[in-house]
Amino acid sequence: MFKIVSFATRNPERQLELAEGVAKISDGQAEVYFAVDEDDAMAALADAEILHAHRLTPQQFAAGPQLQWIHLSSAGVDHSLFEPFINSDVVLTNSRGLHAQPMAEWVLGGLLYWSQQFFAAEAWRRTREWEAAQKADDRRATNVEEHDGAGSGLR
Repeated sequence: MFKIVSFATRNPERQLELAEGVAKISDGQAEVYFAVDEDDAMAALADAEILHAHRLTPQQFAAGPQLQWIHLSSAGVDHSLFEPFINSDVVLTNSRGLHAQPMAEWVLGGLLYWSQQFFAAEAWRRTREWEAAQKADDRRATNVEEHDGAGSGLR
């Protein structure tokens, strides 16, 4: 039996999903402990083999003498690289690439929101005063258009 300390989510639905996934892949050989705050995580790390967190601090690393693997839910790890950790044999993994598609979708949604003036349509809906589409087009500073058949771009 090995112990995983998770200090990366306080969302009960996500915690259940993680606990069920770990139970399934470990055949019941892993215990997942969800720390409620940093002090709780520090205490729980005393006998943990795995840490799941957003970032690793020197204090957390020192509190986990049995750590073998640390998974950071962030894409970058530079904030968690310090001398004692670098000189250890503890494995470090991260979630690089995990946010790529949602981030791209969010940026595209933002571009469409501003370029197509969704904010104006929302204001019209609230006030029930519908401005003519041509007036809105005349005010539009940025238009989405196709460039050489390569897809959408902003002008």
